[in-house]
Amino acid sequence: MRQKKQLLRGILMFLILSLLKNKPEYGYALEMEINKIIGNKLPKGTVYVILKYLAKKGYIRAQTRGNGRKVNVYTVTEAGMKLMNDHIDLLKRMNHVIDIIIKNIETSEIKKR
Repeated sequence: MRQKKQLLRGILMFLILSLLKNKPEYGYALEMEINKIIGNKLPKGTVYVILKYLAKKGYIRAQTRGNGRKVNVYTVTEAGMKLMNDHIDLLKRMNHVIDIIIKNIETSEIKKR
């Protein structure tokens, strides 16, 4: 079970970085977009844990905005861009492997029973 959580967090980390690459965003808006992309609701707080980790590592920057209720707007840093660029080949290979796994599962005799 722990490996499943770690895999999901790693995927979500790169998804968040890729979304922030396109435009700065609030945590809640990121959470809603991710839920839409994955077609499922993430456990409460998941996105914020990853945002905190990314900010601590210097991959994103949080800017506080708002008059009454203060909220953070997140942007990707140069370090975050470098992290994505350094891992693009690995992500492409993983995507290829996942496609093979899905194809094998869908065509397996076990599934057809």
